[in-house]
Amino acid sequence: MTGDNYFEKTLVHSIPSLERQYQAVREGIAFNDLSDVRLYEVTGDETIDYLDFVLTGPVGRLREENLLHTLCIDLEGNIISDIYVVNVDGERGFLMADGGDLETLDQFLKTHLANFEEVKLSEINSSYSLFSLDGPYSTIPFETVCGPEILGLRYMSFLTLEKDENTFVLRAGKTGEYGFWVLTPRENSQSLTEKLWHEAEKSGHPIASYGEQTKELVRMENNFLNIEAEGRFTRNPLELGLFWAFQIDKEMVAEEAVENMLNSKIEKSLVGFIVESGEVQEGDRVFYKENEIGVIVAIQHSFSLDKQIGKALLNPEYNYTGMIYKTAREPVLLKTVSMPFVFNKSLTVKNS
Repeated sequence: MTGDNYFEKTLVHSIPSLERQYQAVREGIAFNDLSDVRLYEVTGDETIDYLDFVLTGPVGRLREENLLHTLCIDLEGNIISDIYVVNVDGERGFLMADGGDLETLDQFLKTHLANFEEVKLSEINSSYSLFSLDGPYSTIPFETVCGPEILGLRYMSFLTLEKDENTFVLRAGKTGEYGFWVLTPRENSQSLTEKLWHEAEKSGHPIASYGEQTKELVRMENNFLNIEAEGRFTRNPLELGLFWAFQIDKEMVAEEAVENMLNSKIEKSLVGFIVESGEVQEGDRVFYKENEIGVIVAIQHSFSLDKQIGKALLNPEYNYTGMIYKTAREPVLLKTVSMPFVFNKSLTVKNS
């Protein structure tokens, strides 16, 4: 935790059990501290051109007041960081790096800044706070703070507060439920979080702060990247099923690496599974009959399914859903399934 905010002072010291945290995400309103996300502000006439050059996705097509989920990769094509990029007005933007090698990212961004003389890049973690509200009823606290327009906010867009144009409420999130990332000047963080928390308490729905373990679980259930789990086994975006984060018909730093990936055979690819019997661990090898076909790269216990769920990197010839595989831990059986693993309640809750 960094900085002086309400999470660090109050909420993170009263995080409830994992099951209550999970219940708040899936059935109510859940608060999460995102101070580990690296924040950058980018300004200048060539802001969007610069971000389009250093990131893989179609940043050049990103409209004002919208954001994009994309990646930053190195010259070998390996993921450096999982990124949200925000286009404020064409000449101002934010880059939010969620995990990965943040020191390498910092060097990478500054190195390629040299080609854009009119662009200024500033790390802003010392002056801004970032936190999220997630859950099927997470719009409720914002109705008081932002007004009814929060109900019509489209996914991957944002609004600013009428009384504070430097506070951004981003319709985003990686839980599968309604989600909002709040980027606000650090001096406003405590009062804003207190107000949102008190409004959430009045809603009558489950409310809690949630920590890292719950965050990893709910993200896995909806097939979001965890660089600290599957990313320890491969940083190749094609093997991780992340080619949706690429625009291939543009000029970018890693253009040659992307071309090489497209022309290379994929040696392994990601698939979800449910443990039908026994227990498994990350790093366990996966077998079909006597043939080793892959490795388990992430594992969690899902409260919704009351089973272990996970991800495995398999030989593409065996990467099909509905298959039963085993590990060396007899009598463990894995059933491959399509992701996401759960049906999100937000799909049935009207945003009003």
